Amino acid sequence: MTVTLKWYDDAQTTLIYEFKGAWTWSDYDEARAACRRLLDTVDYGIDQIYDFTHAPVPPSGSVSKFWQVATTKHENTSGLIVVVGNNKLTQMLANTVGSLINRAIRNFDISYVTNHDAMDEHLQKRRAIHRAD
Repeated sequence: MTVTLKWYDDAQTTLIYEFKGAWTWSDYDEARAACRRLLDTVDYGIDQIYDFTHAPVPPSGSVSKFWQVATTKHENTSGLIVVVGNNKLTQMLANTVGSLINRAIRNFDISYVTNHDAMDEHLQKRRAIHRAD
């Protein structure tokens, strides 16, 4: 499977999607179904990480597909999403989808970082802000 999903932390507050190689929307849909099953087991908001560091090119239709995903947000997601990637296409996609979703729905916090160290630092900062709200 080229899209996997697992808990990122032992406290089970963050789920990470890991995209590898030439993944397909079918691969993502399977991981997303697994995500929804995990979200059904908790009663608190879960943060999400989309890790594209090993998947250089997303399939066509990315903006519309991720828009569809955002508009069917599960009640147990926090809205905090960090996209990790190391290429301009992934950055552009994250920024475009994030901007569209934030304008239309306003309950998401979508950010792009280039590596795992920056991801961990960003998660800590954003969680502190969200807790203060």
